[in-house]
Amino acid sequence: MKRGLFVLVSFFAVARVSAAAELPIHGFLQAASAYRLTRPAACPRPQRLACAEDFVLGEGRARLELSPRGDRWSLMTKGELTWDAVGGEVDGELREGYLDLKFPALDVRAGRQVITWGVGDLVFITDVFPKDWVAFISGLPLEYLKKGSDAVSATGHWAGTSLQVVLIPRFEADTLPAAGGRLAFHDPMAAIERRRTDDPSPALERTEAGLRLFGNIGGWDASLYAYRGFFHSPAGEPEPGPRLRLFFPPLSVYGASVQGAALGGVVSVEAGYYDS
Repeated sequence: MKRGLFVLVSFFAVARVSAAAELPIHGFLQAASAYRLTRPAACPRPQRLACAEDFVLGEGRARLELSPRGDRWSLMTKGELTWDAVGGEVDGELREGYLDLKFPALDVRAGRQVITWGVGDLVFITDVFPKDWVAFISGLPLEYLKKGSDAVSATGHWAGTSLQVVLIPRFEADTLPAAGGRLAFHDPMAAIERRRTDDPSPALERTEAGLRLFGNIGGWDASLYAYRGFFHSPAGEPEPGPRLRLFFPPLSVYGASVQGAALGGVVSVEAGYYDS
């Protein structure tokens, strides 16, 4: 609720500043609802709400986007207020908030940003950055599948080739269906209700890092990727009690992709090697 009030106050403050300075402002209002047509056959105790609640999604959403810019800089902020009609809660979120700086052969972006790698089309081999699978399964627009990362990204350009370096000091996990939520899912550890999650704590040696080398070769967009960080979906191991410990194993990814026009359409190829 405090976050919701903060974003709401920010909306009004930005609107007043924009009116005086003629800053570009965009936004929208959106309502979404998803109703369960059939009930799950059975729900374990941690998922009993998924059997009792007919609505998977019922919400109203308001977004405000502010994007001032200068000759060599630009700022993007996307703030949202969400009213959950099913849970009776109001929440606020800064989906994106970053500063872009442009130099003759270098682009720098710092702040909360959505990072997308690979060929797209819901192929996530080299795109290892955080995602919201609950939003995707519940029927929200596709943009809500990708979550923002608090990151610094620098992209250098020379001789038709570009190199992007990404550093993410703060880990952001995937949003997955969870016990106590509205989505029923297969849980092989459903009998263990006591659970704890170990997130990678912020530290220099636990900073996620990524490299992307990309360019156009003969009309084909080609990229090479390297990533060092963690799985964003947790693994689990039972502990005495019993209790389930959820943790995020270290992960290194090396990959490549090409995309271009061929065979009367667009051909995309992406491959990756996972080391954990």
